[in-house]
Amino acid sequence: MKNKLFLNKKVICLLLLVLEVCGCVTTAPQSNFYIFDSLAQRPISSTPFSKNILIGPVRVPSYVDRPNIVTRNGNNQLHLAEFHRWAAPLAENITAVLVKDLSTLLNTPHVAYYLNQKGRKWDYRIEIDIVKMDGWLGQKALLEAHWTIYKIGSRQPIFSKISTFQEDINGPEYSDLVEAWNRTLLSLSTEIAKKLLEFS
Repeated sequence: MKNKLFLNKKVICLLLLVLEVCGCVTTAPQSNFYIFDSLAQRPISSTPFSKNILIGPVRVPSYVDRPNIVTRNGNNQLHLAEFHRWAAPLAENITAVLVKDLSTLLNTPHVAYYLNQKGRKWDYRIEIDIVKMDGWLGQKALLEAHWTIYKIGSRQPIFSKISTFQEDINGPEYSDLVEAWNRTLLSLSTEIAKKLLEFS
């Protein structure tokens, strides 16, 4: 009886091994994690920007402020991707990219997150509300931002604008969508940088 049980266990183990090798045993899908990067490569002016700039706060809509990447799925429907997630808090990542982009575009190291403002006299602060951050897989990515420039020491803005940017997506994957959103962030950074140059 013991020999039969032992043989049955061996047969079951062999069958499981064969099924796994053949790909018949499925494994749980792994999550993919994404992050935005700075895309700015060169300054937009030959003269370095002489003022010191603070970025923030940067706020994102609550419907996308979550670990899952959120896409549009119809006119009034959203889809939360179970296995496609942000590797860092979205507002934090966007802020870091804007700081790097503006530093490159304005040819200055004096751009910082607004909570890291010690040890320097700052001239301008830029507050950004991401109004919309919508994406349709395989189609387009949209970013709408309300951005405001303040002179340090004043509560009254010296400039405010709502900007909308749209990018076609170059493929069907979530990575293609993230790349398209990344390009809209560069467009936002470029528009802000051009306006700041008017105050230099």
